[in-house]
Amino acid sequence: REGAAPVFSGGSGTEDDPYIITTPEQLNEVRNYLSSCFELGVDLDLDCEPFNTGGGWMPIGTEEEPFTGRMDGNGYLISNLYIQRTTNNYKHIGLFGYAENAVFKGIQLKNVKISGYYYVGGLVGHNVTGIINECCSTGSITGLGYCVGGLIGFNDAGSQINNSYSRCNLEGIGSSSGGLAGKNDGLITNSYATGNVTGKSAGGLVWENNG
Repeated sequence: REGAAPVFSGGSGTEDDPYIITTPEQLNEVRNYLSSCFELGVDLDLDCEPFNTGGGWMPIGTEEEPFTGRMDGNGYLISNLYIQRTTNNYKHIGLFGYAENAVFKGIQLKNVKISGYYYVGGLVGHNVTGIINECCSTGSITGLGYCVGGLIGFNDAGSQINNSYSRCNLEGIGSSSGGLAGKNDGLITNSYATGNVTGKSAGGLVWENNG
């Protein structure tokens, strides 16, 4: 679908003229334009079908086809993100599953309810050489495997989390969970986490830090 006719509320998908998102359905379309630039134009409530039934929201981006674009929350909220994908073959769970060289700015996630297995985060499951600025999450997250974080599951080498926070309550049923990031091999600056974190191996901010 890359290069197909736009289904958004404006813009051309470039950094200077991002696609404007004004409905949950348009947010879902981001997965078909993985290298484009986007900006929210209104608050979005994902407590609607088909995103609040069954397994809920399908994370955007996979290891084979990662999100490589830019997403600017533009001061608006994304509420009631629901994901229930807990079988052991489900990894890279979050609003975005797998992102590489991507930029996320000002994305505010309110009242997430996420259950996943590996690499689980509110915003991104696995952030590879990406930049996250001024993003936040609240709600609850449960992870059955490793690398479970309130905002990011795994902040990989070369990635940054700046001026961000999570107030999610985390339950790490598996091996590792951290209030902001499950595992950090990158850079974290001026960021914090205040949710309750429980699990076999848990950290208030980060479970394992190599960055």
